[in-house]
Amino acid sequence: ELACTSALDLVVWPRSLTLNASLTPAYRYLDGPLTGVVGDGRCIIAQPEDIPHQDAIDPALLTVETWIKVPEEIAKSNFGWVLCKNRNENTEGNFGFLLKNGRFSATMNLGGGAQNRHELTAQEYSVSDKWHHLALTYDGKAMSFYLDGKLQESKVIGKPRIPGKEALRIGKRADNSGAPVKGIYDQTRIWNRSLTAQQIKQHAQRPHQIRNRQGLVLEHNYGNQYQLP
Repeated sequence: ELACTSALDLVVWPRSLTLNASLTPAYRYLDGPLTGVVGDGRCIIAQPEDIPHQDAIDPALLTVETWIKVPEEIAKSNFGWVLCKNRNENTEGNFGFLLKNGRFSATMNLGGGAQNRHELTAQEYSVSDKWHHLALTYDGKAMSFYLDGKLQESKVIGKPRIPGKEALRIGKRADNSGAPVKGIYDQTRIWNRSLTAQQIKQHAQRPHQIRNRQGLVLEHNYGNQYQLP
């Protein structure tokens, strides 16, 4: 959407008054539908999207993935949660993605409290005006984080994941703290299994083609209502 910003100069002289007005075009993004990585996506600026909890979308073993693009015009000071399930990072069962200081990260909490929070950070900085694919897996032993189909970091935790009971929020922390991560979102999915590195690479390279849907428990393509099993 193209908007305009205005400036007004006031000049006062004896017996005269001069007004100089100027209009400068500026791009402005609004909440709502926008072109996604495939088909329709959703632009989030001030209104994150909630998906109510169901047991199926909070499995003990999991993969969560989503696409996000942050336009350059709104990239400055973009900080917070891209996706968050189960309140916040100190809550048992929490998982999600964050954007901090220009880098994406994935987080999980296995055990509750700050001491049981685990975060993996991307090796590369995010790029404005580019679609990025984020994926987090947990196979019951190791947590892994992928950016654009490439493994960024992996950590052996070796603890069972206790599923939570709170909502999934897209674009902001689930307990409503902080500001939204402004951007365009698409293709958010949750699986009840840990996808292989090859499968995640395939999803990042061919977002229009998901070959094996076994274990897919949530699919949200934003052009339509999200789908549950």
